[in-house]
Parts: sequence; structure tokens; C-alpha cells
Amino acid sequence: MSLRIDKETYQTMKEVSEKTSLAKSTIARIALETFLRNVKKEGLTLPLEK
Repeated sequence: MSLRIDKETYQTMKEVSEKTSLAKSTIARIALETFLRNVKKEGLTLPLEK
């Protein structure tokens, strides 16, 4: 059984997929920046920084 998707639906799905992954990476970046800002504010050092 094959699933047939018209061009418009495929394009929409592709756009949604791209926007979703963009949103995920944006959220991850904001979370990381916030975390690093809090670490600096608290004066804590990360194990990575020696």
C-alpha cells in the first residue's frame, strides 16, 4: 500500500518540519545562553573551564 501525498501537502509538511527544527534549536540556544548567564552570575565555574 502506498501513501500518496499531493505536492501542496508535501510542501506544507516540509515547511512545518523545518520550522519545528528551527524552533527546537532556538529554544536550545536560549536555554544554553540562560544557563551560562546564571552560571556567570552565581560565580560558579564549569568543569570544562580549567
